[in-house]
Amino acid sequence: MSDPLELRREMDRLCAMDFCTFAYRAFTELESKELTPSVHIAIIAELMRKIFYGEVRRGLVCIPPRYLKTFLITICLSAWILAAFAGGVSFNRARPRS
Repeated sequence: MSDPLELRREMDRLCAMDFCTFAYRAFTELESKELTPSVHIAIIAELMRKIFYGEVRRGLVCIPPRYLKTFLITICLSAWILAAFAGGVSFNRARPRS
């Protein structure tokens, strides 16, 4: 995959399907630096995915300040829903665009 346009399309497809991938890419775009992979980010991303698809009704994230809670839950989740499901979304039955 040496074509930059093809690589970008593949990355866009991955971001539409996976919230964690989207969050890492969004951080890079907004902060102009890479986000260091961390377990707590993957756990929060998985919780947000489960809440969105209706597998979990409520979630509580109790971690210290400066651990990207607001960025992941408020900014990234809203942007991911708007970007990946722009054609209309029905919570608990949502499927990303292909």
